Amino acid sequence: MRWIQWMLLAGFAFTFAASSAWAQEGSEAEKTVAPSDQQIMVEAFENLAKEKQVHYAGKISERKEEDGGMAAMVISLGGGSSAKNFVGKFEALTTNGGEFLVKSKKKLPGLTIFGSDDRVLVQSLWEKKAIDANQAKNDLTQLLDAGLIARTCKKTKKFKKSLDEETALTTYKFKLSKKMIPTAQSGGGGMGGMMPNMRKSVMAIRATIVLNSKGNIVKMKFDVTRSDPMAAIRDMAIAGGGGGGFDPEDIADLEEIEGDAAVYELERATKAPSKELLKTLESMRELI
Repeated sequence: MRWIQWMLLAGFAFTFAASSAWAQEGSEAEKTVAPSDQQIMVEAFENLAKEKQVHYAGKISERKEEDGGMAAMVISLGGGSSAKNFVGKFEALTTNGGEFLVKSKKKLPGLTIFGSDDRVLVQSLWEKKAIDANQAKNDLTQLLDAGLIARTCKKTKKFKKSLDEETALTTYKFKLSKKMIPTAQSGGGGMGGMMPNMRKSVMAIRATIVLNSKGNIVKMKFDVTRSDPMAAIRDMAIAGGGGGGFDPEDIADLEEIEGDAAVYELERATKAPSKELLKTLESMRELI
């Protein structure tokens, strides 16, 4: 009798253990690995690049750093331009054929940038104060290239994520490689060519990307910070008591210091592209 009871207990234990193992195996099979923040960003920009046409409402602004009046000195010595970088609102279009168009909302001063394949055309219109379109052209050529950003995100490791439960919008903040935007080439350098490193190089590209509940990009903000060549010279002048001249070799060895930043804000437009923007697109295509 005891032998029968022992067999029944052993059989029950085996059945329970097997059932538990099968249940555990089934639950593990059902588990799915959540995509990483990097994967989410890469996929979001890859999907954006595939869209036939994307319409944006945008804005360019600047965050200025104090220069202590040194910038004016460089301009007076022939080491700079009196033209100001373009700032203001704009309308933009991108296509999956590799085209992009940026057109300022204002006509005066006005700015139009059109890119197709490896060619970029720029039109600027101003009256009393000249505008410099080079920075906007260099930056937006890269920042409107969703495929390029997707490839760059594959090398980005750190992401900060926050969820707004009311709107179901998720915001990601991260840094893109500064090499994504090449340093604009200019002739000469400052102070009669004695300072070849007076060009402002890109030091940081800080991105803020907002996704909706479906994982689609609805807003983008890029903070492009450039070096301030005059900041290092100003610090050197202060350290030296403000007297004497500058040795070009010493200046070439100075470390770069962060200066002004160009801020680009892009939001998926809810309205159709304006007739003026579409007309400009057609006319620009004829020039390429």
